[in-house]
Amino acid sequence: MPLRPSRLLAAALLMLLCGLACSEDPTGSVVSLRSPATFLYAPNCVIDGSWHRFSDCPDPDRIVAQAFVTNEETASLSYVSIGTAGAKLSDTRLGVPGLTGVPIGERPRDAAATSDGAFVLTVNTLSSDISVVEVAKRREVLRVPTPEPPVKLTPVGDAFWLFYPSGLVEIRALAFDCGAGSNQYDENLCALDETQIAFEVSASFLVEGQPKAALSLPTNERVFVSYTDKLYLSVLVPESSQETCLQSGEMPPCEVERLPGGYGCSDGLDNDGDGFIDGEDPQCYLRGGAESVDGVGVLTRGACNDGIDNDGDGFADAFDPGCTSTNDGGEEDGQQELQLPQCVDGIDNDGDGLVDNRDADCLDSSDGSEDGSSLLPACDDGVDNDQDGAIDFPEDSGCDSFSDDTEGATNSCGDGLDNDGDGLVDLEDSGCSDLSDDSEGAARGFCNDGVDNDGDGAIDLADDGCYGASGMTEKNVERSGLGPMAVDPGGSLYVVDSTEWQVIVIDLATSQVVDAGARNPFSTGPGIRVNAMPKAVAADIRSSTIVDAGGGVTIKRDEAVFYAATTAGTLDVGSVSQTFQRFENQTVTDTVELPTLKVGDNRDSVASVVSRRCLNIFCDESSLPTIELRARPSVFVTDAGALLTTGDDGKPTSVPVDELYVPETWQLIYEGILPNAERSDGLFDAAGGELRFGGNFCSLGVVAGDHVIVEDSPSSQKGLDCGELRDKTREFEVAQVRADALYLQPLDDPTTSSQLPNRSCYPWGTRFTVRASKQFVASGTETGSLLGRSSRGGVCSDAAGPLGGGRFAFDEKFENALFKTTIPTGSLPAERGVGIEFSVTSGYVGLRLQTGPLPGDVVVVPTLSRKYVFVPDGGSNQVFIFDAANFSSFESL
Repeated sequence: MPLRPSRLLAAALLMLLCGLACSEDPTGSVVSLRSPATFLYAPNCVIDGSWHRFSDCPDPDRIVAQAFVTNEETASLSYVSIGTAGAKLSDTRLGVPGLTGVPIGERPRDAAATSDGAFVLTVNTLSSDISVVEVAKRREVLRVPTPEPPVKLTPVGDAFWLFYPSGLVEIRALAFDCGAGSNQYDENLCALDETQIAFEVSASFLVEGQPKAALSLPTNERVFVSYTDKLYLSVLVPESSQETCLQSGEMPPCEVERLPGGYGCSDGLDNDGDGFIDGEDPQCYLRGGAESVDGVGVLTRGACNDGIDNDGDGFADAFDPGCTSTNDGGEEDGQQELQLPQCVDGIDNDGDGLVDNRDADCLDSSDGSEDGSSLLPACDDGVDNDQDGAIDFPEDSGCDSFSDDTEGATNSCGDGLDNDGDGLVDLEDSGCSDLSDDSEGAARGFCNDGVDNDGDGAIDLADDGCYGASGMTEKNVERSGLGPMAVDPGGSLYVVDSTEWQVIVIDLATSQVVDAGARNPFSTGPGIRVNAMPKAVAADIRSSTIVDAGGGVTIKRDEAVFYAATTAGTLDVGSVSQTFQRFENQTVTDTVELPTLKVGDNRDSVASVVSRRCLNIFCDESSLPTIELRARPSVFVTDAGALLTTGDDGKPTSVPVDELYVPETWQLIYEGILPNAERSDGLFDAAGGELRFGGNFCSLGVVAGDHVIVEDSPSSQKGLDCGELRDKTREFEVAQVRADALYLQPLDDPTTSSQLPNRSCYPWGTRFTVRASKQFVASGTETGSLLGRSSRGGVCSDAAGPLGGGRFAFDEKFENALFKTTIPTGSLPAERGVGIEFSVTSGYVGLRLQTGPLPGDVVVVPTLSRKYVFVPDGGSNQVFIFDAANFSSFESL
């Protein structure tokens, strides 16, 4: 029957009250985890109530695999029991619904445990304090206020180091005595209250940055610190250390070393000891450069960073065992001397008082001459050059500006003279943009124009954003610092760089970044690229026996790996190196180590060329040239237990560099059209022969000798002298290339027009095409053409990038960073448009495990039965669990 109004009102009130109660979701909700942030593994060993360090446990069978999770939303600490087939939450308050944790301070983030596991301490960012939880009694026994919200709590020996955003570092120790001796915990004797336990400061000091994360090494009591505002890491030592502090007059605890966290020209350090940092260093032209031959990044173009197999052993650059670094001078075994061009040799070669990047005549680190427009422009040199009684701008009416290179009426770029003394005349001089240019001097960029272009109060080379006088921007790149860290048992340190989506690897034996970017020409950083915005990292050594041949012969592999948790909802498993060892009756007979430096490969296949065919001509596929994919060294393991690095032919064993390849189709076309060079926006000058368009010819990859075909017929207006342009083939040769113009000349061919196109015959919007001449053009559907050239001041630079070039001739060995080939004369007709097409399949799928969108931590947990990887995720309110041996997943917490 229908409800009465009074009953409807009562029902509505009941629903409202229920809705309010449910929406509050108080502490003690049946939801076990709420915004889990930190996972802390703290095993314990308890014998007769006495707690021991698990490493000193008298009876290893008594070790309990205990862990804890901080819950930000419910301000609690959850207990986790780890077993042989996963883990489960423990209920700490049986009287409250759900698997509840111990109440602690608000917004707990970080956590650490005493060495015996008897106490867990949490950093509470909202309440700005430290909670001390007595593990056995499952209660908070002490709450300690802090001067500001700490960002990290790190155990160092028996002490705890607290790091604050201001740069303050406090060293504190937990002190108590409950009848078993000082700091000896016995759960049968202890009945602590806050008056019987203390967590007091024993020492403090300051670091220069804003700490983001910290990591201690139990083996040598070193502490590594990353910062939100620095791209380097600090190495700190405790009071007991005998090391010398960086700051004169200080005593430990203090900072003793700084480790680079990126490329040498952007890490905030003076890596080569010359007193200059990053852009101030004369050898730094780019943020991705190196300050010296020993630095991380490219110092100048050389055999080990040019994308070419220079010694013909099948390997190029970082994949060649002969390359000891990016700046090794040769691919032969051992370190070869790198030949330094004038613009990166540290010498004032032209005597103008300016060295390397401080000299505006140096375009980049591969520029071979400082001697360019070193003379001051005529309108700024203090000389009456035209002898009219007036000196320089603005007194001389012939001067339009200080940069004007002539005091007379004739433009310097059209007077037939070498006005700046660099041996180049008019349009041959890189300082000339066209015939109307009034200066042969180098075009002034933003870093040598005397103007504060970015409004930060610093001008030109005084601006941190300027990398040399040839720099084209004063704007500094603002980016955050580095993040969480991990270390593996082999001595490699791993650092999260969320800004660049990478994990940086540092070899602690050399204190240098391992340049993973050198192994991948598509990389924009020195680290290993991972999914979007990594937030946490863990590291380990994965060991396995891959061959057991019997008779005591085995082959084992140790792989250095990291686990990066990302906001893309993945746990990326990275491989850094693999060490193979062959044993005979437990004796090592052979060892091979191979760097891998990539997110692991989750596909059981390799990249390959799957098809080849001719374009625009019939041919036999068997007659086509071989396409050889870029390779890396590998190890061949035989069933008999041999560990081989060479094949039967004596050549090194190799496999394709799978991670470089995506599925795509390549075309190698003779006299092919340059990519994006079929245009309909051409404009010729009035005199004829100068072609412009709404873009940059350098970026199209145009070079002198290329051909321009004018597709449109000339204007049909009466009285125009466009006869040859109308009656003959309109194809011309490029005589000179500028960023904004091509200068054309007639071909030596009577069937083509000797008359150059002009604006009268061709108004704005002319259709034209640019083709290579007597060369093949290589382009991939995904990779592109690799033809683009850089430019500065209107001048194109021919220096190829790390991917290599994109054009070649018959019989010329062609190679880029992906493949190499040679097309012999006669194998194809030398006809325009004829070529080869082939497809490449990828052999790579990144090893990425599915997690959640807000990871707070990653922890590798070794137990007696198996090794786990735990990932707490605040977005899904879960802790994901994986088997570190085979990456299978367990039921999450």
